[in-house]
Amino acid sequence: MSGGVAPAPAQMATTRDRMAGFGAGLASGATKLLVGHPFDTVKIRCQIEGGHGRFRGPLDCLASTVRNEGARALYKGASIPLVGWAAMDAVQLGSLSNYRLLLQGGNKNHELSHFQHGLAGLGAGWTVAMVASPVEIIKMRLQMQYAGGAAR
Repeated sequence: MSGGVAPAPAQMATTRDRMAGFGAGLASGATKLLVGHPFDTVKIRCQIEGGHGRFRGPLDCLASTVRNEGARALYKGASIPLVGWAAMDAVQLGSLSNYRLLLQGGNKNHELSHFQHGLAGLGAGWTVAMVASPVEIIKMRLQMQYAGGAAR
């Protein structure tokens, strides 16, 4: 008998295995929104206002936004990304898990090569791109709404 380790018996993927990535993605998207949306709002406002002189930099943008519109203004447009980012992360992680399972032939114990992991990631990235673009455009338009005035 050789000194190698015997391969593990096939362990076929269940429906729960196929759905776990989607659930993780929903939680990931909601957490990303809660933590990151205020930073994103400041970034978008600074990018759009650029050389127009409304803000001297990101800290001035943050202070001015909170002073003039209140802290809730940092979450302007958050409803779309809450749904969108949760959907995007669910699609990305769910499709990544399912592309991996597809490449494994449904056998969770089958080890994938680096190339196969890359293929699964490529497929997941391509899949999520169909959801990401419209969500980002809507979110940016909502973030550019100022209290008492129109966006530039």
